[in-house]
Amino acid sequence: MLSAEADRAALDAAQLADPAARGAMEQQIGRWRATLSRWESEPETREGRRELAARAREAEEARDRAMKEDGRFDAAAALLQVGIVLASAGIITGTVSLAWVAGALGLAGAALSAATFAGLV
Repeated sequence: MLSAEADRAALDAAQLADPAARGAMEQQIGRWRATLSRWESEPETREGRRELAARAREAEEARDRAMKEDGRFDAAAALLQVGIVLASAGIITGTVSLAWVAGALGLAGAALSAATFAGLV
């Protein structure tokens, strides 16, 4: 909208006979164009359209990475939970083999969680 208004004002300024009015309108057009330029790119504050688009791409990449890791963390949590249940069942029944399986599942869950956190998988 501001760009269109600046273009329209430039046409109107060309038709003005009064030099003072033309100068005032050209100053306003200059301010509008400077604002448009600042909106396009403002590296100092990183709030221009280009900078915001770059930050949005970075946020999308972080989201995609987190979505990939989410399933691995869920699987690690499931391994740990099943290990806890089997360890409890092993204690109640006195079956040593359940304790060994529970320990193996617990170690697998902890390893998967640590590997995902470290970015190895």
